[in-house]
Amino acid sequence: AAHKYQVPRLLRWCEAQLCERLCGETVCSLLSLASLYEAAALERSCLDFMKAHMADVVARPEFASLPPACTLKFNMHVAGVDAAESGRKRKRGDE
Repeated sequence: AAHKYQVPRLLRWCEAQLCERLCGETVCSLLSLASLYEAAALERSCLDFMKAHMADVVARPEFASLPPACTLKFNMHVAGVDAAESGRKRKRGDE
């Protein structure tokens, strides 16, 4: 409802509540929803949780059914690549 009716304060509150309640069972579905609704704080928390609990998370069947965009974000996060920086083109000599 918060997203549908564009209530930013409620969106942030919901996002914060979900960040506090992450667990192995829900992190993959929450990452998918965070990506869908552009909930940056929740997405970051999910990725951090997944990285910290990688062995448990990747063994879950939900991990295998992540959308490709979420899998890419996870791989980039684990590799230490900032998603905002990856889309920018580098000039010659920048390395």
